[in-house]
Amino acid sequence: MSRGTKNPAGSLIDEDRGVTATEYAIIAAIIAVVLVAAIGFVGSELTRSYLGLANTMASS
Repeated sequence: MSRGTKNPAGSLIDEDRGVTATEYAIIAAIIAVVLVAAIGFVGSELTRSYLGLANTMASS
């Protein structure tokens, strides 16, 4: 595409800002997926720990 066009999507593709914004969006999405997985894992482990503690206290 030439610089003379008025297409906003085309100008974002040609400029480094569009590429940088896309890279940041991909990094943010990856971080979000990792956080959701980690929170889910920690949550299930906490639940398991509390249930074990509750069972131990109930049997005492």
